[in-house]
Amino acid sequence: MWTRMVIRFRIPLLCSSVPPNTQLDQSGQVVVKNQDTPSAPAKSRVDENGDLVENKTVTQGETVYFEVTGKVPSIAGMDNTYTYTFEDYADEGLTINLNSIEVKSGNNSLDKGTTGASGDYTVSPDGDTVPGKGENVQEATFTVTVNYDGLKKLTAGNDITLSYSAVVTDATKSLANKAIVSNNGKPSKPGEEELTSTPLSFTKVGAKGVKLANVKFSIKVAEDVRENTAVIPDGYDKDVTSNEEGEVSFAGLADGTYTITEGENPNEGYVDMGLSFDVTITNGHIKVSNESASKWVGLDYDLVIGSDTDIQVQNIKNITQLPLTGAAGTALFTVLGLLIAGAGVTVYMKSRSVKRALRG
Repeated sequence: MWTRMVIRFRIPLLCSSVPPNTQLDQSGQVVVKNQDTPSAPAKSRVDENGDLVENKTVTQGETVYFEVTGKVPSIAGMDNTYTYTFEDYADEGLTINLNSIEVKSGNNSLDKGTTGASGDYTVSPDGDTVPGKGENVQEATFTVTVNYDGLKKLTAGNDITLSYSAVVTDATKSLANKAIVSNNGKPSKPGEEELTSTPLSFTKVGAKGVKLANVKFSIKVAEDVRENTAVIPDGYDKDVTSNEEGEVSFAGLADGTYTITEGENPNEGYVDMGLSFDVTITNGHIKVSNESASKWVGLDYDLVIGSDTDIQVQNIKNITQLPLTGAAGTALFTVLGLLIAGAGVTVYMKSRSVKRALRG
């Protein structure tokens, strides 16, 4: 007679890891955890190729590029309403190019939704550009929402990066810029990036400190300066004229070395020396160097004095008003000495000629 035997096997669940955003319950079942609040994203200034830019200074009118990097959330067990959101808060003085926005994770680039097609993400507001509203406002400058279908294409835990460009429209102050990411409505702390700019101003004066109006000056990036970070973008107002108080002002500039050249001076009686000089901007400080006078080659007359916000560019009405110190003073005395010596020789030679004539 046969006896029926029942043999039971217990096969353990062998798993070195479980999917992100999940855990095992007591029975070994995989269950979805509640989504954690995401970490603050990294916000960085980059170049147009996506490489990090260490220089955080900008010139008015310059196009700048940013990246905001968060982490792809796990959507295991989530329904198709799940979203991942970037909120960007740009300062006043920046205008965002909405058409430049891209979202990618590694080599996976997501598709922007268009009218009639949902795509992988959407951008709000609509339009080509949007001006910054300031960092201390409640409403984001723009929002990028990655939908469930877009997230399905990505690997949980990998970086997800938003990139875009902006134009510096007002560089009179520092430009703060922050971003927040949200996992299905749970926002992170902000990631921040700050850009700065330095306006350049000086005063044009004549004899006895008289303020000179309507004198023209131009600016350009200095040549033959190693690793010069100076920037003069297209559209920057490179040519300016002194006002009634003799004040000359160039809009905010990035760190670096620039050359200033004096042009037309309609004030009567002043000597046109073809004056130019360099200014080097470093962390908001301005230093003057390389003063030259193209029409008086080789002489340094110290006509540009001061630094930072207290710079004066002087002018003269005649040669006797030049400073009599340094190279200019030495050169002037040399010239006068040669003139006197030459006059003496001339007088001596004429005297000898007269004596010979009388003897003859």
